[in-house]
Amino acid sequence: MHSLTIGGFFLRWLTAVILVLVTYNPTSYCYVSWLLNSTSWDDLPIKFLAGIILVTIYAVYYHATKVSLGHWGVILTLLIFGGVIWQVTDWGWLDPAEPSVMGWLALVILATIMALGMSWSHIQRRLTGQLDVEMED
Repeated sequence: MHSLTIGGFFLRWLTAVILVLVTYNPTSYCYVSWLLNSTSWDDLPIKFLAGIILVTIYAVYYHATKVSLGHWGVILTLLIFGGVIWQVTDWGWLDPAEPSVMGWLALVILATIMALGMSWSHIQRRLTGQLDVEMED
């Protein structure tokens, strides 16, 4: 069994960031904009295929996150990020009135939670020596 390295986590994080930003971002260069701003039905099959591929990849990330972090882990991670954003805003480093900045920040946080979900079992094993195993019925 391979252990997680900083590079391994970064690769998982980068993949999650790309997935999230390809799906949606505040610019017009994303799947959601491509889907909603089309005036032709000619490209519907490729949009359907791209959507199914995105949903499949999200399902893999969701399942790994559900198994490794669980609902409470996701909630606690969101609370940690919320506390960090609150503190950074309190210091004046971030303007919460700027929707674009907050939108990009939310997307990066989502990708980070997804990457943590993909990596947490490795991190937990290294910290505690315990291994996560999912049992099938």
